[in-house]
Amino acid sequence: MTAPVLELEWETITRLEKEVAEMGAALAEKDSVLAQKNAEIEKWRSLALGKAQTSHSSKRPKRWRR
Repeated sequence: MTAPVLELEWETITRLEKEVAEMGAALAEKDSVLAQKNAEIEKWRSLALGKAQTSHSSKRPKRWRR
């Protein structure tokens, strides 16, 4: 079998619309994954900052007077 050599304008438009829709779906999926990762990073950051603040406040070194 042979592939068509010429592509009609409406076929080109249909093909490109399908490609754009597929790219949009892939981008939406990546945005969703990125949002989940950012939420996870913020959770760990807040936990780390919470531990750092409590450890610094309880073990603050005394200042020496001259």
